Amino acid sequence: MVQAVEQVKGESWERFCDRQGDGGRDLVLWVARKRCGLTLREMGKAVGGMEYFAVSKAITRMSERMRKHKSFRSPLRHVENHLSNVQT
Repeated sequence: MVQAVEQVKGESWERFCDRQGDGGRDLVLWVARKRCGLTLREMGKAVGGMEYFAVSKAITRMSERMRKHKSFRSPLRHVENHLSNVQT
């Protein structure tokens, strides 16, 4: 998931994962929740030690952003396309 979002954003995880208001980390977590079947705790550990409640909040925040703002849907489509191409 991280690699797919890095590809779409055109920058490394290290550059955007802690950037305030960026949404890249939340997108990684949202996609991971939908596609990987990992627990919140497992996802938090995988992205550098987030607590499970922070992961949950990030996923909820991304869901709200996508619901309210069409501009957040485009990166998601690009990530989904990238993941589909990787799987085939």
